Amino acid sequence: MRLSTWRYAFRDAAGSFRANRFSSLSAIATVSVSLLMLALFLVVAINLDSMATTLENQVEIKAWLDPALKDEDIGRLSDQVKSFPGVQSLTYVSAKEAMEKLADRLGNQQALEYVGTNPLRASFEVKAQRPDDVAPVAQAITSLVGVQKVDYKSDTVDKLFRITRALRVFSLTLVIALALATIFIISNTIRLTVFARRREITIMKLVGATDAYIRRPFVLEGVFFGLVGSLIAAALSSWIYTGFLRFAAANLPFFEIVPGAPLLRNLTLTLLGLGAVLGALGSAVSVRRFLRV
Repeated sequence: MRLSTWRYAFRDAAGSFRANRFSSLSAIATVSVSLLMLALFLVVAINLDSMATTLENQVEIKAWLDPALKDEDIGRLSDQVKSFPGVQSLTYVSAKEAMEKLADRLGNQQALEYVGTNPLRASFEVKAQRPDDVAPVAQAITSLVGVQKVDYKSDTVDKLFRITRALRVFSLTLVIALALATIFIISNTIRLTVFARRREITIMKLVGATDAYIRRPFVLEGVFFGLVGSLIAAALSSWIYTGFLRFAAANLPFFEIVPGAPLLRNLTLTLLGLGAVLGALGSAVSVRRFLRV
């Protein structure tokens, strides 16, 4: 493909933008608003997924040990549990440490002085690698000799996992629906700009111009619409999310919000790529209708 052909395509796209300022600016504004809404919903979906992951990581299996076990028996049991598939980490808590934690939780260290024999037992605090590993790991620990009781709040955990799965499905469904709506809106907006130049396309077709030659300026124009619109959407979404981070730090310290640095950079790159692709596809699809003469 000759350089002069691309030079003409760029000149024609720039000339079309100047000649059709109103429709071009309308297309850019529509792309910006559509991608901004998509970006904000993506941010919400990412934070919901992060929240679900945090809740799942807090699930812990508690295994109380037989008080008669010796140190070497506890070490052997610890190695056995660590070798189980799906085990991420294991923490041994002695009976004394368990009593100290209870006193800290109650806020009364002096209570230890009034307790004769420590009624608490040593235990393992086990974390699984994935939510689906919790129940199998708990069942495997239950079968070990020297383990008296295993608990992981099975009813609560099952409800928690159902909630986190529902959050993920809801977020994914919302993002997909909005992405499809964005594609539809952008495609129809660009189609209007192409429709305004349908006579020019027909004349070029009649004088022998190839489809690729006619389509090229429109595709470049669509890419330009998409890139400018996505830049505006990225700037606005970054400004909104940065403001929300400041608000959350001051008023919602108990919520774990995804930091802005990597998220906003990746979001900007995603919007730029999506805007360019959608603009090019919208133009290519829209102009194809008018090439059938």
